[in-house]
Amino acid sequence: MRNDVTTMRLLQSRAPALLGFVVASCAHVGLNTGGTPTTFNIVVQSITDNTKNHPSNSSFSVSAVCAVGQQLVGGGYRLVNNSNAQPTQVAIEGNFPSASNTWTVQARNPDNAGYSGDADVVVIALAYCVTTPNLDLGTEIIQSSPTTIPQSATASPGFDIEVRCSKSTSLVLSGGFRTTSLPVYNEPGGGATLAFWPGLQGSGITSSVPKLRDPSNSAMGWHVTQQYTPALHPTAPQATVTTTIFAICAQRSINEQAARIAAASGVLSAGVSLDALCQVGEFTVGGGYQHMTIGLPFGSSGVSETYDNLAIHSPFLFDGWEISGSSSGSPIDALALCVRIPII
Repeated sequence: MRNDVTTMRLLQSRAPALLGFVVASCAHVGLNTGGTPTTFNIVVQSITDNTKNHPSNSSFSVSAVCAVGQQLVGGGYRLVNNSNAQPTQVAIEGNFPSASNTWTVQARNPDNAGYSGDADVVVIALAYCVTTPNLDLGTEIIQSSPTTIPQSATASPGFDIEVRCSKSTSLVLSGGFRTTSLPVYNEPGGGATLAFWPGLQGSGITSSVPKLRDPSNSAMGWHVTQQYTPALHPTAPQATVTTTIFAICAQRSINEQAARIAAASGVLSAGVSLDALCQVGEFTVGGGYQHMTIGLPFGSSGVSETYDNLAIHSPFLFDGWEISGSSSGSPIDALALCVRIPII
């Protein structure tokens, strides 16, 4: 494994030139900015592992950790395919805050004998850590109870689960999920063995999105849609799959109204990413996607390959959220949770 640290100074009143490429999809109702804009530091802690270090079709975790005195406010990951084996078949079974200072990514090794060959996929876990002294955001990690995902013989509409901050005045910063491994697919005749749901995020997670306050709930949170449709004999009994949703919520030094969701839509393909970008004065440490279509592993629909996935917008300006991969002709939405943290 390899550890890397990238440090940046985040100023809420950033120069407009940094965000001159903001897309029209970011044009939403203006924020109640309140208070006095503050300058603070964010460190990106990252750690790298490779599927070649783990047995075929096995799960492994990669965790990035904030140093003592730093506050974890979000996280994400990137996948980089170093091999010519296609598709890579990486399944991301978890992308979540596993402790008050740790962001964990759980992946399933896609090295499937007779199908994808000797996969060489780099998994990079990222943790976003505030280092500014005397800026106490009062963060807490909220998680749902493990929820059993019902098996369905069809690929839609999926099963919705979510978690909300414990206080209506809290500001959600980021979120994610952890799901148990879906069953391993075995092609009749022994031609292929692979983990279910390879593509973007894997494990049947068709949406992973921040939730703002709404008429049904006065607190912010995180929402996931998951489908469980076995490729072989979809009506036969299958192993139980359970999923837990997580959210990091700030309770202090915030303006609880200062949040919105920016979106960008399109079809993903090799070398094409989607960037949901925030406006001047906003930043993001959490984002996701929605409306992903998942087909059977050998079908013509759904996500077929993952190149890299769910990363902050380069070059680590925290001005948007990026997703990339392949959506096989079906449009998908990239989402950024755009926030301000004034001192009030």
